[in-house]
Amino acid sequence: MTRNIQTIKLVDPIVQSLLFVFFAYSLDGGDYVTPMVLIMAWVVISSAVHLFLDFSRKKIVERAINFVLVVIFLIVWFLTKNRKDHYLETIGGDGPMQIPIRQTIMVSLGIAISFWYYVICFREIRHIIKKRSKKNM
Repeated sequence: MTRNIQTIKLVDPIVQSLLFVFFAYSLDGGDYVTPMVLIMAWVVISSAVHLFLDFSRKKIVERAINFVLVVIFLIVWFLTKNRKDHYLETIGGDGPMQIPIRQTIMVSLGIAISFWYYVICFREIRHIIKKRSKKNM
């Protein structure tokens, strides 16, 4: 595996980590949709780039399945984002508040799919490190 491929495989989860932190901070501000869409866009771009990199067949299949799920999710997201949402009323620290049910479920599902991709990336890094340590022995 060349150094450029290793660099890409190491930089990818770092960027994802930054996007997840950005998402976590946006939860407090209320606009968590934009960071979620950014994370999903990164997953699509990263998956497309990784399809052309030489690596384990198992990881390629996992990435392909994840890619299909992300594309389906994004299509459903953009088709349903302007629909009227139902709200769950609850009492929070600032008093009564309304939580959009569909949007909350969709964002949670999107983040779960993105997190699965994140785990795939770290498993690849673990595999690279294990492979490298065997070569050095």
